[in-house]
Amino acid sequence: MQREQLINDFLQELSAMHRMLCQAHMATDTGKMLTRAQMGIMTILVQEGPMSLKELAAKLTMSSSAATQLVDGLSAETLLIRTEDSRDRRKVRVSLTAKGKRRLEQAHKKRTALFTSVLADLSDAELKTLVELQRKISHSPARR
Repeated sequence: MQREQLINDFLQELSAMHRMLCQAHMATDTGKMLTRAQMGIMTILVQEGPMSLKELAAKLTMSSSAATQLVDGLSAETLLIRTEDSRDRRKVRVSLTAKGKRRLEQAHKKRTALFTSVLADLSDAELKTLVELQRKISHSPARR
């Protein structure tokens, strides 16, 4: 089989897996789920602590206005809080609230349960191979 055909087969299977994951996600959704972008913001804040909107946008490789929209939505749900920077009152720092931390934990638990179910047919050896292949692709020097 030619490499181009293998790549096309991979893309088809990737699309099929994406559709299956979306359907499984929707079937297990018992409340308002966090989007991937919202989870990204919240995870960065958990890992790195409070930061400005500009810093947050740069970490997520998105525009400041897109980050502001996401922060606005999360703030409206009291998952994030904005505070003035103690060194420069013109700057606003964003941080996760206790409610936000709990919500992020719940989202991670749901996501883990979903993927546990989705990957149940793989043996431990197959799962290890899948992880190694994904790691090889995502850490390839060609993408840096």
